[in-house]
Amino acid sequence: QFIKTITKLNHPLVIILDDVQWADQASIKLLEHLVTNDELSYFMIIMTYRDNEVDDHHAISQFWQISNQSINQQIQIHLDELTLLDVMQLLS
Repeated sequence: QFIKTITKLNHPLVIILDDVQWADQASIKLLEHLVTNDELSYFMIIMTYRDNEVDDHHAISQFWQISNQSINQQIQIHLDELTLLDVMQLLS
């Protein structure tokens, strides 16, 4: 109800969650509820996780399967590890 109350067309909400591979089952269930709730609008969830710590049986993998069926738009971006050259270019 809280998110539904505060999000409006002229007042959207963006939630950013980092390292969701460490989220507990209750937190994942909350995310599932948020993304499958048809009454919620004008909000976006941005999540990051380390795919080398997630397998097909991990709760976040199951979340992706459920959310793929109900999210209006889902974009997944895979980032490779930075090489030493990448880091040197960033620091120069």
